Amino acid sequence: MSSRTQFIRNKLLFVALALVTAQWGLAEETRTIDQLTEEGLRASKIYFEETSFADLAAPLTGQRFPRPVPMGSSISSTPTLPFISAGTAGLRVSSLFNPDVKFILSNNHVMGAVGPTLCPNTAPAGTWILQPGTLDIQLDPGQSPFYVVGVLARTIPIDFSLLATNLVDASIALTNTQLASEEIFDVGIPTAQLAFPSPGMEVIKSGRTTDVTTGVVDAVNVTVLVNYGADCGTARFVGQTIITPGTFSDSGDSGSVILDQETNAPVALLFAGGPFSTIASPIHFVYLLFGVAPDGTAPDSSFSAEELLERSRRALPPRIRALAQIQARREADVMRLRGVHGMGIGRVPGEKELGFVIYTKRLSSQLRQLVQDRIEGVPVHIVETEEFVAYKALK
Repeated sequence: MSSRTQFIRNKLLFVALALVTAQWGLAEETRTIDQLTEEGLRASKIYFEETSFADLAAPLTGQRFPRPVPMGSSISSTPTLPFISAGTAGLRVSSLFNPDVKFILSNNHVMGAVGPTLCPNTAPAGTWILQPGTLDIQLDPGQSPFYVVGVLARTIPIDFSLLATNLVDASIALTNTQLASEEIFDVGIPTAQLAFPSPGMEVIKSGRTTDVTTGVVDAVNVTVLVNYGADCGTARFVGQTIITPGTFSDSGDSGSVILDQETNAPVALLFAGGPFSTIASPIHFVYLLFGVAPDGTAPDSSFSAEELLERSRRALPPRIRALAQIQARREADVMRLRGVHGMGIGRVPGEKELGFVIYTKRLSSQLRQLVQDRIEGVPVHIVETEEFVAYKALK
């Protein structure tokens, strides 16, 4: 099969995969598939010359890694002034249409944000990405080749409208194998296989702030409100994953890739959290929207557009699919109550079957009256927690 034929085949499969997401009620969010053209990829393909980024005469900082840098390390965009900030380089990925093209995967609010606001969606393509981030350099060095590890290639825009259906907080930066390693710091090389988060799954991540931590998937298919700060606003996300305990992550860990602890397969992209939990986007949403695969995946391996399409069809087991239908009917009534900032499907203490998990600032009388321990016969677990916030570190 010619490379041109394979490209067309892959693109058609990704369009088909876009339609599959209708089971989540998210088909309209796949509009970025149209941007995955061969011409667009060629236009954004910038090659770094290894000699341009040799060890220059500049002082090392505590979080500056020798090149190629491991994933799980501190990064940021530039310029970030008047702030200095840092997030985490999550995963090195390859284009499904040209495996020689390498990217660093992280968050929109980490790599897709620049000063003076550092709000998501503000960094133009071509923005330089630094390692470590400006917070850990303790200044913004600008476009210093001593710190650069990539340039921003694409960002999935975050919609801040009231009823938005955001799938991911994600950006990719063009890089190469001399600047970025496929290895995740203190975790190792992730396995190049497709995996999906499920309640009870034990997971692991390596992040800029809390290093290597482990946790458990508490809920999936979560609709959640995330605060990006007074200047940026609050965004509504759907289909998200929540991990506990609260010590799993903290500010600065945004962009970390979360892996199945048993297989080391990526399952989600971390971007926010609260006192008791972490919020992450299922990784197959990221693969779909960017047209990328875990780096190191051979063209003839089990990871392919066909596999992504088939596995995405089966992403929702029957029990979760049935609960998702009830959730779709009742979620608006729950989420409009004051103080409620999340609802999903997950584990309910004392119950053998999965139920609904509701995240609220406080258990109000209105919520208690609406839920009454069950929704359409399904058990409910109410978690009292502060609002969820984006997990980039800045000052």
